[in-house]
Amino acid sequence: MLLLITMGCGHNMRIENTVEIQKVEDHAGTIVLPEGQFYEMIRSNPIDQDYKWEDTGVEDRIVKAGKCYQAWCAEIENSLNHLQVYLDSEDYEQLYSSYVGWQQYMDGMFYVEQSIYYVGSKYMTSSDLAGGSITYPVVMEVKARRAREYAIQLMALEYTFSQDIQFVYK
Repeated sequence: MLLLITMGCGHNMRIENTVEIQKVEDHAGTIVLPEGQFYEMIRSNPIDQDYKWEDTGVEDRIVKAGKCYQAWCAEIENSLNHLQVYLDSEDYEQLYSSYVGWQQYMDGMFYVEQSIYYVGSKYMTSSDLAGGSITYPVVMEVKARRAREYAIQLMALEYTFSQDIQFVYK
């Protein structure tokens, strides 16, 4: 069972300062889900425990982000395999089609972001402060985070059916 919380804020609500932000946070309250629930499983997942984003060297960040991305992709594949058991063929085809679209989106965004941020990019001028090898790890980390978000979405579907998820990554 997934728990969604809304705070009743309208689309046009503007928060002017940090005091108002605190009021909104206080109004929302804190909900602690029982141990073993989906939220707790995701919060304590082994991938995030091993791949904490730290300010290390550029090469280390790139390698770590690449491994993190691959780990989340393995979780995506695992959830897709499990969901094939629960969904009828039509729904699974739709889900798999959306997965293929997501892969295309990821490839396209990565290409564009590399094109923008690599050293010598046609989009950068000599006065740009960011770019080149300094921002490449950020692009890789964003890619890993996008894979994480998609994996969690699929895991939520899987949890709806099985009331459990098992991480491939150990």
